[in-house]
Amino acid sequence: QSSRSDSIMLLRTDPGKKRLAFLSIPRDLQVEIPEVGLQKINAANQIGGPALALRTVKDLTGLDVNHVVFVDFDRFKELIDAVGGIDVVVPRKIRSDHFDCPYKTAKRCAEWPGWRFAKGRQHMDGRRALVYSRIRHNLLDPTENDFTRARRQQDVVEATLDRVTSLGTAVKLPFVGDQL
Repeated sequence: QSSRSDSIMLLRTDPGKKRLAFLSIPRDLQVEIPEVGLQKINAANQIGGPALALRTVKDLTGLDVNHVVFVDFDRFKELIDAVGGIDVVVPRKIRSDHFDCPYKTAKRCAEWPGWRFAKGRQHMDGRRALVYSRIRHNLLDPTENDFTRARRQQDVVEATLDRVTSLGTAVKLPFVGDQL
């Protein structure tokens, strides 16, 4: 989960089959938070920290959670840049709204057409991968929703894990131990 409370993602690893399974939980999902009541799921971490967030996710899914990772997206960008970027297959063309405008002036941001991603395989640096995973509105496809966004996040995480665990990459990483 990020410091921005963008989403909660459960990741199950199956090393024997070299498989990853993802379950993304939308941050606005209304759930029963133990000893709090009905709230958006991202409120669990804000109210009671990781312990309450874990308890809420366990109550919701019935799954045991063995490890927790909080993603600092600024460091996530650094990690992707440190491994030379990632490759992601973009399933359809995207044009975002004006979120995360790269310009400093309001006038320039008002004229800016938004982030664009072509369909197909894309090599992304950390900033572009983060933007891609955070897009809420694809102006070219209004049927996209939080589940589409969650799929993009899963694709970015999977591509990053593939890159980090590839032969030779781990040796080059500027991160050690708990920094990773």
